[in-house]
Amino acid sequence: MSWERLLGEPRAPNELVFLKPNDDLKRFTGQVLRFSECVTLFQTLRGAARPVEPTSEVVLGEPCEIDGEWRLFVVDGEVVTGSMYRPSGDSHLPRELIDFAEKAASRWAPASVFVLDVARVDGAWKIVECNCFNGSRFYSADVERLVRTVSEHQERAT
Repeated sequence: MSWERLLGEPRAPNELVFLKPNDDLKRFTGQVLRFSECVTLFQTLRGAARPVEPTSEVVLGEPCEIDGEWRLFVVDGEVVTGSMYRPSGDSHLPRELIDFAEKAASRWAPASVFVLDVARVDGAWKIVECNCFNGSRFYSADVERLVRTVSEHQERAT
């Protein structure tokens, strides 16, 4: 929905919502906020050097507790490396997580190399978002393996 629509909704100032941007600029990090904090965030973004427009889209959701959140680097449908980044940094990737991500990538992938953020909620795996490989932080991923694999992929593709 647009910022305009979100801020026009009748919500209590203390109501908690999950809010994240719906564009590639990522002017703020997805997070749980009070509705009044959404208003303040919008005002801050309107005053930025590159101001956000009222018609710019955001994603709104109900907050939920997550057990953990992982960033996975996928090359040709295979999880090459990744790590947990919330609640802590950990390079261990549970086998069930890898299986879930590779199954999801076999059904749809935005590119041959991309990043998949996955959360575990009440023991179930949920896709949070797909990201561009070039604009994603590595956290505790095996960067050497990632660069080698992406380089090999590019050599095969050209």
